[in-house]
Amino acid sequence: MAELTDIEKNELITQITREHDEGLNYVRPKREQYRQRVVRWNKQRKGTDKININMIANSIDTMIATSYTD
Repeated sequence: MAELTDIEKNELITQITREHDEGLNYVRPKREQYRQRVVRWNKQRKGTDKININMIANSIDTMIATSYTD
């Protein structure tokens, strides 16, 4: 493979930067939308006196799975 000239290297770096920026600008609104969804739907701070319902469901699933036989 031939060595790239300085001009070709600069053009390649410019192209990579441009493609990166274009991709970033494309996904940025979706990432912000998902971030807002997580903040809105998932309480980030849970009370220490509260029970985690997911933990209870996982425990029940685990107990059922360990007692299951074919």
